[in-house]
Formats: sequence, structure tokens, C-alpha cells
Amino acid sequence: MSQVREIEVRVFSDYGEAEDADFAERAAMTKEERLRLGAQLHAFWARNYFPNARRLDRTVQIARRPRG
Repeated sequence: MSQVREIEVRVFSDYGEAEDADFAERAAMTKEERLRLGAQLHAFWARNYFPNARRLDRTVQIARRPRG
């Protein structure tokens, strides 16, 4: 079963305006959202560019470990 994800496309008049929008979007995220996004980015890089990077995978697993 495939997941459908909605993507918002925005057009900016210059690079600075786009950078400001990216910064504002990240600033509005919670700590958990930023951590989840970082884990997704890590997984993408590890899967596509460093398939044998076990140490990086361990770092992500530790970051996901619930406090108890």
C-alpha cells in the first residue's frame, strides 16, 4: 500500500525570501518535529550514499529511545 503525501509548492521572488521562509518554518517546529525530520534526512543519506554506515544508524536509534 503506498502513502499519498500532499506537497505544498511555493514560488519566491528571490533566494533571500525563500531562505527566510525556510527559517520561519523550522522555527515554528517543535523539538520532536525537528528530531523526526533530522532522522528522516539521516535515513535518506545512509540508505542512498552510505549503505554500510551502521554507527550512524545506532545514533538514530539512541535518539529515538523513549525516556523511562
